[in-house]
Amino acid sequence: MQLHSDAVSSTGAGGTGDTFDNVGTITTREDAVQLLGFFVSAGPVTGTAAEAYLGQYRFTQNTLGLSTIKSGPPFEGGAPATNVGYRPHLPYWIPTKRGSAANPIGALDIVADFSTHVPDVAVASAVAIAAVYTATGQSPQGFPEEVLDAYRYGTPLAKLMLDGMNWDGEAVAAATTVAETAITDLILESDATGIVGFSEGWAPDAFGAEELIGFIRYRSSLPNFEPQEWLLPGCGAPLGTAVGNGVYLEAPADYVTWFPKDKALKQTVTPNVVWVAAVTTNSPTVFADVGFIRPMQKR
Repeated sequence: MQLHSDAVSSTGAGGTGDTFDNVGTITTREDAVQLLGFFVSAGPVTGTAAEAYLGQYRFTQNTLGLSTIKSGPPFEGGAPATNVGYRPHLPYWIPTKRGSAANPIGALDIVADFSTHVPDVAVASAVAIAAVYTATGQSPQGFPEEVLDAYRYGTPLAKLMLDGMNWDGEAVAAATTVAETAITDLILESDATGIVGFSEGWAPDAFGAEELIGFIRYRSSLPNFEPQEWLLPGCGAPLGTAVGNGVYLEAPADYVTWFPKDKALKQTVTPNVVWVAAVTTNSPTVFADVGFIRPMQKR
């Protein structure tokens, strides 16, 4: 068993209150078993003063009886007319558990939409949405109980305290485009038994009036790995003069996940940065870490 995250995005949605715009359709893998929920992120494409931006997300899938609306980011407003700074936020988790081993969710289309609440706003938002679900995969390994508990109790944005926990991390400078920008390969040691976490974040090199909404697409030498698209921390576009403080991320996006590793060989995980819209002026440095389990060494 294993976890997957599949993302869709829009460069501009939600300009009219309570009028939903389509962000995309997510098709689950053929071996998908259970939908756990969605990570969501959105930010206005232009900094706008004296307006309330409150997002809402709609998910629809008739076979699963899924027709639900949940408020989510952005949660912002009341900025002065002369200057709107960075307002970073972590991806927001919306649980929508559906499916089981007896009633799997393979090869289903899930429609994801976005709107703002009333009142109408001056500009639309860039939006990213990722569906998280389990799949059978090819490994005989099951889920670690701690991974199941993180999703069961609504805490998938976390770092697990596991015996034999290890990390590898890398970063790339000037990741600016909507095309993939590769980060140096992350290494899973030969005795690693599975991936249990991803950690992601960014810092701009310069002040820029650009929204920072995106995700990291992970590829791997491990077989049967994709999709693995996990949202980055998000931020609406700043406005005005670059004065005062820059951006401060209180914490990165730390994800609980599970992907088994069966063979005693070193394997690689390649993170690729994907922005919904280009961030040429901000020119951020982006990092990605992978957490994995290694057997405890006996003394």
